[in-house]
Amino acid sequence: MVPVETAKGVMKVRGESVEPVQLQVVCQTLWENCQHIWRRQFSEKKVITQEYLKTFGDVDQALSTFYESAITRVVKATGIKEGVLRRWFEQSLITSAGTRGTVFRGREDTVGIPNATVDELVNQHIIRAELRGGSRWYELTHDRFIEPIKVSNERWLREHSGGEQIPKRLEERAQGWARNGRQKKDLIDDEGELLVAERWLESAAAVDVGYSDTLFAFVQASRAAISEKQAKSARHLKLLVAALLIMVAGLLVAAMVAIRSQHEAKESQQKAEARELEATTARQMADAQKKLAEDQGKLADELTTKYKIEKDRADKQSTLARASERIAKQDKTKAVRYANAGKGLLSEARDAEANYQYAEKQSRDVCDKKKQLQKNLLEWEHIRAGYEALGDEAQQAVMSKRFSDVKSEADNLVCSPPGLD
Repeated sequence: MVPVETAKGVMKVRGESVEPVQLQVVCQTLWENCQHIWRRQFSEKKVITQEYLKTFGDVDQALSTFYESAITRVVKATGIKEGVLRRWFEQSLITSAGTRGTVFRGREDTVGIPNATVDELVNQHIIRAELRGGSRWYELTHDRFIEPIKVSNERWLREHSGGEQIPKRLEERAQGWARNGRQKKDLIDDEGELLVAERWLESAAAVDVGYSDTLFAFVQASRAAISEKQAKSARHLKLLVAALLIMVAGLLVAAMVAIRSQHEAKESQQKAEARELEATTARQMADAQKKLAEDQGKLADELTTKYKIEKDRADKQSTLARASERIAKQDKTKAVRYANAGKGLLSEARDAEANYQYAEKQSRDVCDKKKQLQKNLLEWEHIRAGYEALGDEAQQAVMSKRFSDVKSEADNLVCSPPGLD
């Protein structure tokens, strides 16, 4: 749904199409969040469920994230103040009725923003250019960005002004004053409220957040109006005093003293009220600064906690990696040792086989043959035991069969000599 200005006011209607950039933003946000979840779950099954669509497929949230990322990149690339850039979006590209507005590109800047910054915003696809009558105009790439931009700006303003609504309230009053023709009746007429506004403009928060030229002019005009009013009051008071002095010139000295005392009492009361107002304002500012300090302290604690968690996670991963490396080295050493042992046993088996064949061919004497067979039996028993240690069941079975056959043959041979060497 996008806001459209009609004769009956601003109404939200369904858009005729979906901008490719808008669709890409939503899909990219959904995909990045799903990838993050899949990595944490160590799951090979990667399915975008309905729950993921509800959680990460929100269009407003995706567009808000895209807007904030674009602002961050442009601020880093051009050095412009983030508060100034956010205010430019909300006051120049969004109308007071909440619809999409257009701005004209000048020779050096576009409504107070350097053209180099505007070009970078176009590259980020958050705004687009349009040629009209030989001039270049800019607008948001889609009406759907309006509400996410306003919500993001309001959240950022709360975070960077200590949670106070002073800058927002002042900007709204300044813009209303400008729209109504800068009339005196719309100026700040309260000294305490004006003092708060002036002190905020001089604060570090104002430098960080930024403020419009209209707001500065609004505060200056309010100060001038109050000063003029005070000057008129002073002149009226002087005239009144002079008239009273003329009227009471013939009164008694006691009456003159009483009048003078009353006048002094009134001045003292005004000074006391002014001091009380200053004290109240100072307390309000002190409370605001205290709250800002508390919020900053909480933020620092949160960042410290996150840092510790990430550090512990990194330490655990490092320990796991070292353990895996140690196990891999041990497995490799065992594999090499077993391989060498297997090669040795295979060589011994071949030598034993050669000895056996040699004994069978060369030995004609039964006793010599029986001696050789028994010697071979000892060697094959040693080889079979080696295969058993290696866990090679196939070779172990072969050597057991051969051992049995040769032992039977040796047992069947009758040798006259009583013993064998």
